Order: sequence, then structure tokens, then C-alpha cells
Amino acid sequence: MATFSDNNGLKGQGSTNNTTNYQFTDDHVDIGATYYYRLSDVDYKGVRIDHAVISVVVSGKDQNAIPGSFSLERIYPNPFNPSTTVSFTVNEATDIAVNLFDLQGRLVNQLTHSTYNTGNHQVQWNGLSHTGRPAPSGVYLMQISNN
Repeated sequence: MATFSDNNGLKGQGSTNNTTNYQFTDDHVDIGATYYYRLSDVDYKGVRIDHAVISVVVSGKDQNAIPGSFSLERIYPNPFNPSTTVSFTVNEATDIAVNLFDLQGRLVNQLTHSTYNTGNHQVQWNGLSHTGRPAPSGVYLMQISNN
């Protein structure tokens, strides 16, 4: 069982007016098996709320897995000003999405969502958010996935 004390992705965000999304990846599953998960939250007074149980049947191929051999090169310059380059390599044609998130898990910008052929590729981020405004200074998380 995963808890907020041993999984940073499950730590509460405190009192906030913004939507908070939590994500948990179970790395120990068997294909064809059914797993049940429940999110429970505990408020500052210790009151626990158990949310609905969801079931997941594990199928064969992970749709978000990066195909075969995939490599992400060093992001440069880091720290950057005013832009930075993300270089990656894929070994077969695939749809790739590169998203940047702030530390609260909010989407800052989608750098690409395109089909890439086998080979080396580069995507640049100009430091702007998806609204076209300069993103604040800070640490960002990058998610690369294939669809």
C-alpha cells in the first residue's frame, strides 16, 4: 500500500482553491490481473475521507511506454535564459508529447505533440507558458510520453 509518507506524488497540497491531481504508478503488477485502488484523504483535524474504489485490469502493452530504445539527452542550457533545448532519440516512428509542469503539477506548456520518425530530434522551449506569458523562475518537471 502506498501512502503520502512514502510516495511524494501522494503528499497533500494543503488548503487550496486549485484542483490537485494525484498520480500513483504501481510498478508491481501482473498482466491480466485486476487491481483495486482507493484514494483516502486526511484533513488537518485527522478526519479521514475514503473515496470510491476503482478497479484496473492490466492489459499487455503500456500505451504510455516509450518505444524500444529511447534516450533523452542533457537539456541545455540549464539553467536557461531565454530558451532551452530538449534533445531526444526514438528508434521507431511514434507520436511524442513533451509537457512541462510546475511543482504543483499544473501544465505550464506543451512543447510538442507530433509524430517523430526514427532518429534524433530537438524541441525548444522559449520560457513562455501555454498562455504566451513568461513562466516564472523556478523548477519545472518534464513529461515525455508516446500516444
